[in-house]
Amino acid sequence: MDVNHYSLFLSLFISTVGFSYFLYGKKQAEYAFMLSGAVLMGFSYFVDSFWISALIGTVLAVIPFLMR
Repeated sequence: MDVNHYSLFLSLFISTVGFSYFLYGKKQAEYAFMLSGAVLMGFSYFVDSFWISALIGTVLAVIPFLMR
C-alpha cells in the first residue's frame, strides 16, 4: 500500500465531510445523509488510489442531495 500525502489529506477531508453528513442526518432524521456519511467515513480504508477515492467520495457526497 503506497500512501502519499495527497491521498492522506483527501482521506481526511472525505472522512470529515462524512462525519458532518452523519451528524446532520442524525439531527434531522435524514437517513440518506446518515448512510452516506457512514460510508464516506469508512470507504477510504479500502481504496488506495487517489483518483478512485476522489471519484467515489464525490459520488457519495452528491447522492443524498439527489435523493431529496
